[in-house]
Amino acid sequence: MTTQRSQGVVKKVSDAVYFKDIVSDGQRRASLLETRGAWDDAWFTMAMDGTYKMTFSIKEWARFWGCEPRKVKRIISDMKTTKICDVTVCNDLVTLLSRRLLRKSKERAATALRVRKHREKEACNALVTSKKALPSSSSSISSSKDVKKDSCTEPEKTSATVPPELRGLELYKVDEKLLKKWPQLLTAWKASCPGVNIIVEVARAHAWEVANPERRKKNRARFLNTWLSKAQDSPIGKPPANNTGRIFDSANTQRGKFDGVGQQVEG
Repeated sequence: MTTQRSQGVVKKVSDAVYFKDIVSDGQRRASLLETRGAWDDAWFTMAMDGTYKMTFSIKEWARFWGCEPRKVKRIISDMKTTKICDVTVCNDLVTLLSRRLLRKSKERAATALRVRKHREKEACNALVTSKKALPSSSSSISSSKDVKKDSCTEPEKTSATVPPELRGLELYKVDEKLLKKWPQLLTAWKASCPGVNIIVEVARAHAWEVANPERRKKNRARFLNTWLSKAQDSPIGKPPANNTGRIFDSANTQRGKFDGVGQQVEG
């Protein structure tokens, strides 16, 4: 295996040379013998240098191939005719380009890009894994979640207007669903729960939610309706019964009994 050190990098000629493909190339076989030799000389030089094209003037190509300039012109003309390579002439400069070496160069560049992306992905995954393995970071994250969960203060930014009954209730004054329904709910509760102080019971319900953050309600309108209904059904919530006449009647009956007993004692 032939190698050449170019700019500190060892190039493997065997990686780029495929003798069977070169010999069986129809465009090469259709070229003149001197064209074949000249192209093989240029092709192997490009392969050893790790490039896919060479650019020289006519005189420089004549020096490179060791022939006269008029023969160089005949070789270049034959290369254009047989298309053994891509030939570009510009300002007396002739560029020969190998399509096979260009394709191999693109394949190597694509492979290097794919390997670099894979290594960067592995490094990123390793960094994420190391962060997850740190106990301090996980504990800090869990503690911050607990603080957010246990805290009863929420942002006070809301699109609905806060009614005066809810201004001191931190959870309720930021609940937009409750604020939108509050006027209708308050009217309905006053009608259905006449024996209940609505403002006091709503404050008690809010205090219960603050004390039980894990049991906070999503539908607070339904929660407060159930709370007020229970307060209305309790003995404290019911209005006092009109038993005044019955009490006086019972008192008069007992007084009559005692009066009869006193008369019997005196007789």
